[in-house]
Amino acid sequence: MKMVRLGLSVAMLLCGGMAIAQGTVEDYNRAYSLREKFSANKVFYSNVTPTWIEGTHQFWYVRNTPEGRMYVSVNADKKGRKELFDHSRLADALTKASGKEVKSSAINLERLHVNKSLDTLRFVFNNQRWMYATRKNQLANEGSLPTPQKQKHWMERDDEKTANPIPSPDGKYTAFIKNHNIYVKEVATGKEKQLSIDGTLSNYYSAYIRWSPDSKKVASCKIRPVEKRYVYYVESSPTDQLQPKLHKQEYAKPGDELPFKVPCIYEVETGKSIIPSTDLFAQQYEIYGPEWNNDSRAVTFEYNQRGHQVYRVLELSAETGKVRPLIEEGSDKYVNYTRHFRHDLRDNKHIIWMSERDNWNHLYMYDRTTAQPVHQITKGEWYVREVLRVDEDNQQIYFSANGVQPGEDPYLIRYYRIGFDGKDLVCLTPEEGMHRA
Repeated sequence: MKMVRLGLSVAMLLCGGMAIAQGTVEDYNRAYSLREKFSANKVFYSNVTPTWIEGTHQFWYVRNTPEGRMYVSVNADKKGRKELFDHSRLADALTKASGKEVKSSAINLERLHVNKSLDTLRFVFNNQRWMYATRKNQLANEGSLPTPQKQKHWMERDDEKTANPIPSPDGKYTAFIKNHNIYVKEVATGKEKQLSIDGTLSNYYSAYIRWSPDSKKVASCKIRPVEKRYVYYVESSPTDQLQPKLHKQEYAKPGDELPFKVPCIYEVETGKSIIPSTDLFAQQYEIYGPEWNNDSRAVTFEYNQRGHQVYRVLELSAETGKVRPLIEEGSDKYVNYTRHFRHDLRDNKHIIWMSERDNWNHLYMYDRTTAQPVHQITKGEWYVREVLRVDEDNQQIYFSANGVQPGEDPYLIRYYRIGFDGKDLVCLTPEEGMHRA
């Protein structure tokens, strides 16, 4: 009997301990509220997320202050900062126009676009598009937002079968797809000309056609599609009916065949075709491009090998049809293609490229002719996060990075400027502008 009582006592203690460990509803609610107690409206000047104003050396960002949200513009040349607009005047204008009370300390402008002179703002507020002239204090309603289209899942493949006709740079032609092939049409006469003749339902040309800058050639990918693969899941408690719903999601699994793309070039006048060998991009996960070089003599595209152990930037000559590698990344483990940046310089001789080849993420200057790096632009035991702007006129790059400052939290992000030659690294971020990765 003593042993039985002892066993019951131990069992009761264990059950009680398990019940205590599980916690009550109040415990969970208290835990969920910690974020608001320690962060909401108590952390100020915590980060800078810049949006560059096109054609200028200025950007704007939202500054979180004890008084509320403030939109600020920064002049990178003068290292000056000021309010982007008069918050009180805009708040009053929005309140009158929308019938919804807006506080100057809580203005939230979605999809904000600022013009070069900083005197015209376009944004979305209350599901409406607005234009605001800051100097004249004039607010105009530009209509409701269009109905948003359903976002594609990242595994859903774009079939590239439909697109509007693409006009040539000189305006004389439009290019389009008909019966799975590439056609061009003279704008003046309406006369059509078929360029490709081998497009079929099971091997068709992409509707995303690219014209050469000289308007003499077009480029498109010939696509061999595959049977789509799906995964299925059950929505047990839909909001619009009592019975569960069966859903399916396009999702290619390991071993499933993937679409195959071949970049092709056609001359408009002669109809001559350039169909390259696929040796350098035979095991495709994806092909990105092609994009024409400035001189109209070649197209550049990127090849991501299935398994992500090889990534190449390739150039297809519009004169010889040969494909040559400009940049190649390789790893026996994984090439991080998600942390990606490439900028082809206007001189058509150099490329700025981002790579983790030295175990840190840095920028490199590549020579297109030799297909070799000229020099490493950024270097050190730190990490480039994102390139924000390439200023070719002044040969400078603006970017964010973490770990540059010795002895600092390596996850804090600052913003920098550096020359194309890798010299004159300048930190542009004050202490209040740092944020965590």
